[in-house]
Amino acid sequence: MIRDRISAEIIENFAAREGYEHDRIFVNMIPIIIGSGSEFINELKPHIHATTTEAEHFVFHFENVEQANFADPQFVELTSTVFG
Repeated sequence: MIRDRISAEIIENFAAREGYEHDRIFVNMIPIIIGSGSEFINELKPHIHATTTEAEHFVFHFENVEQANFADPQFVELTSTVFG
């Protein structure tokens, strides 16, 4: 399910085409988490009792954020200095 949702085959095909090993590929989880939250917020909201500013913001954000387009991923090469 997750592989289909993030179009993992597109990422894997890109890696193979560019000569990257799979263990060198890092996926930004933030769009995945936000996408999940926004996709299910209507079902979750009745069970959320936001008592902090942060919690209220997350509920608002999940209700109003645009879904990520996983069918058209963007690839960025990070240098080794980022990861040490």
